[in-house]
Amino acid sequence: MRNSVSRLGFEVSELGKNEFISWFKGRGSSRICFLKPTSACIAQDVDLNSMPYIGGAGLNTQKICLEGTRGEILDEITAWINNTDDTTPRVFWLHGSAGTGKSSIAHTIADRFRKLGRLGSCFCFDRNSMAEQRHQKIFTTIARDLAEQIRRLLTGAIHGHTSLKNTTDILQQWKEMILKPLQKLSDGMTGPIVIVIDALDESGDPVSRRNFLRILAGKVSDEESCIADFSPHFRILLTSRPLQDIRTALDALNLEHIQQKSMDGI
Repeated sequence: MRNSVSRLGFEVSELGKNEFISWFKGRGSSRICFLKPTSACIAQDVDLNSMPYIGGAGLNTQKICLEGTRGEILDEITAWINNTDDTTPRVFWLHGSAGTGKSSIAHTIADRFRKLGRLGSCFCFDRNSMAEQRHQKIFTTIARDLAEQIRRLLTGAIHGHTSLKNTTDILQQWKEMILKPLQKLSDGMTGPIVIVIDALDESGDPVSRRNFLRILAGKVSDEESCIADFSPHFRILLTSRPLQDIRTALDALNLEHIQQKSMDGI
């Protein structure tokens, strides 16, 4: 997804006009900018490319489950993603002790939906990469991954707002870069998009993920930022160890927008 611009640029240069029009039919309307590189389209690319992005935090196919394993839990998560009913929880929290296979399942789901063209983003925390401060750049990275779906809406939100692109206030970025654009987009969608967030427990100390947990739990003061109102066409798959701060934030009976499952004992 994140290489679609360069791939498209190469193919256009090799195809004639009629062949290109034929090739273009059936592709997403988000690519229409490349038919005529106007100054507006160039400005969109500049805006998007200037947003902080964590390279190497995405899907790793070397981590996917072995063929024929973990079928039951993979099918359960897949069914949850594909169920776009308004009452379906928007978040699936898969938790368990270290070594129980959470990351393998997360990457397998990400790979499965990537092949379907339905992976919005895969963002992985890593205790060995804390210096990158991934917890401060999670939403700019996810937003850039989602740009193929929300390019026009996203650039409308960030154009001329340098502070939004570079702020450490992820609550503001969640609302303006993720929630509001996806709400506007959802009316014309026909299928689900999944965002995979793996190993939240490796983000750092509890302070590093406090605001992110507030967003996931829906404990925000701004009602317009509430995750319970997340588009039914989008799902967030989250994995982590059940650390005390994560469990306290997410393991509550009144959080109807969160479905959870423990890997311990499976």
